[in-house]
Amino acid sequence: MTRPSRCSSTVWLAVAALVAPAACSVGASSLGQEGGETFIPAPDAGSEGGAAGKAGAGGAAGKRPDAGADAAADVALDAPPDVAPVDAAPDVVVEPPGSPVLRFVHGVADAPTVRLCFVEWGATGPAESGPPSAELSFGSSLTLHPAEPSKDYRAAVVGGDLAAAGKVDCASVFAAPPPGVRVMPLPVIPAGTLSAPRSLLLVAAGCLGGATVADPAAVCTQLASPTQLSPAFALVELSRVEPPSGQASVQLVHASLNLPPVDASLVSSEGELRPLIPSTGTGAVAPKPPAPIDPAWLGALPKAARLDVSDAANGQVLAPRALGDELAASGLSMADVAPGVRLVAIVLGSRPSIADAGPPVPLGRVWLRVD
Repeated sequence: MTRPSRCSSTVWLAVAALVAPAACSVGASSLGQEGGETFIPAPDAGSEGGAAGKAGAGGAAGKRPDAGADAAADVALDAPPDVAPVDAAPDVVVEPPGSPVLRFVHGVADAPTVRLCFVEWGATGPAESGPPSAELSFGSSLTLHPAEPSKDYRAAVVGGDLAAAGKVDCASVFAAPPPGVRVMPLPVIPAGTLSAPRSLLLVAAGCLGGATVADPAAVCTQLASPTQLSPAFALVELSRVEPPSGQASVQLVHASLNLPPVDASLVSSEGELRPLIPSTGTGAVAPKPPAPIDPAWLGALPKAARLDVSDAANGQVLAPRALGDELAASGLSMADVAPGVRLVAIVLGSRPSIADAGPPVPLGRVWLRVD
């Protein structure tokens, strides 16, 4: 398979990028066919958002039109330099080094449960294979451990007939998936990216489509068609900058494809509101450095405080929920909103006006501690 050109940039993953690879239908067709190239534009140093796009009739934003419904594309992200550049300008955030970490979050809007393939990728396809992951529920996360992080890697989300998917290896998933199995191949992550001293988050979004997947037409018709694969992803670098003394911190990742740019505010248990994160578009991570949270400010009953995510255009609060309940749903607690702790809240699912039509994954937030 021919590899597309890589963007030239001295800034590596300083911001998020949410880009849809070329749509492809899987079943009898092979994912090894050539398709249009997709590129992630070089971000500006210190900016908080990146390229955004989704698959449509004419192809993903920022790319040439797809070769057709059966086309597939390899997407190469910029590999990091051997030494991360340091800019002494006061408005550029210098990230502290740390161990390489890569986590995956399932945010595919029409698939309550999926499996994941994550393999080393060679010039002609998978350079290794193994079974798909165990089943992952919507919003759940999985830490990925590449055996050779200096190599190229590629992930694919697997849905539809998960029992059938569990009986084949990942090489078969990429090349010739069993009948009833739907596959969303994500871009190639180029050599060196996963060995860099960064905390990375890979979120799969969009829709798998097809009759074998839970088919919330009201959601997926907003993206393409209820039966058409409409893939998208976000690969972001999470900040490891230490919070101010005595405070926690949070970043927001926007990974809901039918949601406009959003703001985020903290609301104390007494109803006091504090703007926290400004307008953040689809595919972006913000702010950088992360926004500080003073645990004492949350009020006498901190579990009842909220992180309100709102439509940036009209201020409509989207899916409000008590902070204690939201953290508990992510396997965390208020004890995680503590001095020195870094958190990320990921916006997933579909907007409330569409969720009322009955999709299986309504709008919400998933929280993680940043490693």
